[in-house]
Amino acid sequence: MFQPIRFYAAIEQPLSFRPPRIHCPACGKPAFAAARAPRPCEHLEFVYSGKLGVFEYRSATFLQRCAKAALQEVTLDQLADYVLRIGRSNSLLAIEVTYGAINGRPAWHTDVYGFDFCAEE
Repeated sequence: MFQPIRFYAAIEQPLSFRPPRIHCPACGKPAFAAARAPRPCEHLEFVYSGKLGVFEYRSATFLQRCAKAALQEVTLDQLADYVLRIGRSNSLLAIEVTYGAINGRPAWHTDVYGFDFCAEE
């Protein structure tokens, strides 16, 4: 899905396994916990929930870049193009996590964690 993004990793969990806890590759802090903390990891740019179809977290710099883009709502299929449009593709590490659950019938969800390790221009 994220072929246009230079640095990309995909994790696929077996059905009914919990999604893995993603940690920042640079500093080791848990990304999901950091998204809800007052001071998240400085490398975390965004957390996109495919299940909800929204960004659960966006850093201040990511929000500034998003404000310049015309598209406010982004689907999972549009996310890679959106990241390209706002200029975050060259320094971004996107970690895509796909997991599934059985609630009557199987349902698959994908979350994307975006980390940026480069200094802001």
